[in-house]
Amino acid sequence: MSILPLRPRTGRVRAKMQGALALIKAQAALARGWPAHHRVFGHLDDDVWFSVNTTAYRRHATLRKILPSLPDAQALSVTVGRA
Repeated sequence: MSILPLRPRTGRVRAKMQGALALIKAQAALARGWPAHHRVFGHLDDDVWFSVNTTAYRRHATLRKILPSLPDAQALSVTVGRA
């Protein structure tokens, strides 16, 4: 049981706007040559951040350039299993 209150899911329109803004900021940061991740992604709600790291990451090369990839499933199972 979590002691933190659950945040409501971000509305569809707001989520799309946040995602689009993050993509624009990521493109601008890459063009400048110094991506400040907190400036690019700091405005995202938690559920939008999850979407950016999963679905949008697979769709947009810009996000793949600026965000690190996750380790493969085998590596995760070994390290998470030791925690």
